[in-house]
Amino acid sequence: MSDSLDVSKLKIPELRVELAKRGLDTYGTRQVLVDRLSEALSASEQKSNEKNPANLGPENGCPNRSGDVDSRQRPESDLKRRHSSSRSPRRRSRSRSRDRDYDRERDRDRDSRRSPRRRSRSPVNRTKVCEEPDGWERSELVFLDSYNCDLNLMVDADGFFARPQTDGGFSMMWAGVRSNYGLLRGRAFFEVRLVRNLSVDNLDVAVGGATHVMRVGWSTENSEFALGEEPQSYGFGGTGKKSCNNKFSDYGCTFGEGDVVGAFLEYTDSEAVLRFSVNGVDQGECFRVEKSTFGSRPALFPHVYVKNVEFSVNFGQNDQDPWFPPNIPGGK
Repeated sequence: MSDSLDVSKLKIPELRVELAKRGLDTYGTRQVLVDRLSEALSASEQKSNEKNPANLGPENGCPNRSGDVDSRQRPESDLKRRHSSSRSPRRRSRSRSRDRDYDRERDRDRDSRRSPRRRSRSPVNRTKVCEEPDGWERSELVFLDSYNCDLNLMVDADGFFARPQTDGGFSMMWAGVRSNYGLLRGRAFFEVRLVRNLSVDNLDVAVGGATHVMRVGWSTENSEFALGEEPQSYGFGGTGKKSCNNKFSDYGCTFGEGDVVGAFLEYTDSEAVLRFSVNGVDQGECFRVEKSTFGSRPALFPHVYVKNVEFSVNFGQNDQDPWFPPNIPGGK
């Protein structure tokens, strides 16, 4: 199985997909993900060799050089992990289970290619997966943090455009993401454009709630990705409602495809004041929160939460002008 999958050439999202297929943890840096997947594939190969003992030893006096080839292709660390995994019945059991899951998934893919579909499906638009730039963790730019988001959200390499997965059951799920920097003091403004609503196949089975919606706001870095549904998470959604701690109330106008939502945050000596705009029209003060609520580090991070929509953000990157300059009564 490892021969058909070159782990070193996989991108981070692809590594996460392969790990998820095997029931493995999908968090970590690219090198951690590569090592984790390599270990799983090594365990799977060890299991395959156990099933075919004729391939493990020499036959008719001919030396077996498969180990030499394997040593040239794999780093020493991978070989050590493979040997250690063979000693553990628990690891062998897990690897067999993951291997069976992988085989079932591969069989489904093969059957889907052989059998014609009974009905046509809408084309699935996928975000192009690009290699992340070197030194991103030291960047002074503000961008969407692909390490601080739901796994079903695809963020582009620059960190200014994202879309959730919508195929299969993903169309029923929300996806959230925060920026890599938060605000501790002063004031800040960012914008989010709802680029377009994504087509989904199973709208007929959707139960309750809007099928295409976006929520914009601010949250602390320790809150969950469900914006507006946690105590220190503040959002404004396309239905015209604001929310915090899962309490929703009427606030501003509704918005949808093509609209731009602006999010403004200002710290006073003791409070954080949040307000929003839609296409440059100020919607008024939305939240006023005591800074003591946030603890010793009152940082709030730009946060976007979506369902079946793709969006882009404007953090003023590369001296980009606002799409709609903030229009705050009494502001400078």
